[in-house]
Amino acid sequence: MLPVAGCSPRLRDPAPAGPPAPEACQVPVGDSPALRRLTQTEINNTLRDLLGDVSAPAANFAPDPEVSGFKNNSSALNVTDLLASQIFSAADDLATAAVNERLGALLPCLPSESGCANRFIEAFGRRAWRRPLTVDEQVLLFQLFQTGGSFDEGARLVIRRLLVSPYFLYRFEMGDPGVTPPAGTQAIRLTRYELASRLSYFLTQSMPDDALLDAAAAGDLDTPERLAAQAQRLLGDWRARGAVAEFFDQWLGFSKVLTVPKDATLFPEFTPRVRLSMVQEGLAFTSALFWNGGDARGLLTATDTWLDPALADYYGATRADGLGFTTSPLPAGQQRAGVLSLGAIAATYSYANQISPVHRGKFVRNRLLCQELAPPPPNVDNKPPKVDPASTLRQRWAQHAADPGCAGCHRLTDPIGFGTSNLDAAGRWQASEGGTPVDASGEIVRLDDGEGAGPFNGIAELGARLAGSSDVHDCFARQWFRFALGRLDVPADACAISRLSAALVGKQFNLQELVLAIVQSDAFRLRTVIDPSSGLEGQSQEGK
Repeated sequence: MLPVAGCSPRLRDPAPAGPPAPEACQVPVGDSPALRRLTQTEINNTLRDLLGDVSAPAANFAPDPEVSGFKNNSSALNVTDLLASQIFSAADDLATAAVNERLGALLPCLPSESGCANRFIEAFGRRAWRRPLTVDEQVLLFQLFQTGGSFDEGARLVIRRLLVSPYFLYRFEMGDPGVTPPAGTQAIRLTRYELASRLSYFLTQSMPDDALLDAAAAGDLDTPERLAAQAQRLLGDWRARGAVAEFFDQWLGFSKVLTVPKDATLFPEFTPRVRLSMVQEGLAFTSALFWNGGDARGLLTATDTWLDPALADYYGATRADGLGFTTSPLPAGQQRAGVLSLGAIAATYSYANQISPVHRGKFVRNRLLCQELAPPPPNVDNKPPKVDPASTLRQRWAQHAADPGCAGCHRLTDPIGFGTSNLDAAGRWQASEGGTPVDASGEIVRLDDGEGAGPFNGIAELGARLAGSSDVHDCFARQWFRFALGRLDVPADACAISRLSAALVGKQFNLQELVLAIVQSDAFRLRTVIDPSSGLEGQSQEGK
């Protein structure tokens, strides 16, 4: 018996198909913490925008944990003793460098001007803590400044103090105490500055810019429409390009190909340069679809990709002249389409020496259908079959279908993975294996909407089936929801996600329109805590 991770026929119950009835809609009741630690990427981006520092010190911090692929899940972003020590050490270096190298750019006035210290503290503090300082905070920071003995040293002490504060490291989402929640709930509307931070870290993975902080101060984030206008503005900010790329990289896992083990004897041309090009191909492919207003279903059906000379040579493809990445058709006659055709996906979800139909099928289930497979029993052997050059992939993995203990699970994954058999374990096209033509026929079973289920032959037909499934459309919306809110969805989110999925379909599958729908939703604008003594699951505020 050869089970692997996820070997069980049990799936996580998906959200109900179609929009729930209005009375069934609920304010989200999942993980809605009042404190959200910044991720490594968010820390580095914030330091870049706050101080002009591009050294990316957080890249050397303890790594952020992943939850369902994403690294911004608030429930997992804790501060260990090691991380705290790293933060304090970095703050010392950053404050010193800021004063020695860039102090003039950080000051709103000349040091010789009367009151410049207080003006600096007020302006820089608002940016560092993403909100105006209180009077008491301003006084305490000025007292700290005075202990420095000189303007430069005082500024250094203030910068360091601001950086080591929880108000820098965390996004505070305490909510507006002036808003009365629905009966039996605590549906807390975020304050203007909290909402500015939530919006900015979603769309730029960095601190709010001055225009967004000014909009918060003026009350220009108080309605969904005004919030959407600011979101539209931020989508035009260069920083949004990096945030969108980060979303796709975390969701689809392109960067994992940089470290996935491969047998160098079998795949000598799978070099570090090719691995890096595969990552860049995936990011260029997905980003172009997002920024060019393409149809989200093109993630699964597009027949063009982005290649540089190294990757074109590796794939055996033709491309336009030039040194960088250019859009290029996938090799002619090779039935390839969408992200499932990209080398980064094919290579990552394979073993070092052979394709893994289980891992490839599980990737589709987890990342494209949002279905969680239960883990295998603890007493099973999870070793893959031995590679036999004279055998085919199906022959080696046939035991899964034959063993009753594994068949129930592997019928969900293996028939999908077999459909990608034309891409070998290092992401290159193969027409034959074991001396016989590749059999890339497969089947998708158990889709709740029934629209994408059925047989297919090859990656292009697999992508077309998935692209036509409302389960996949729902998963697109769900993955963006998880990234935007920094948490997993819960059953009470079914209404919000269903409406987002409907918005995606209604806007011709335009992903930018999906982003705007997310930021206008109550799930984005509220933090919800349920009173367990009320017996209520929550009252819908969606659309009000």
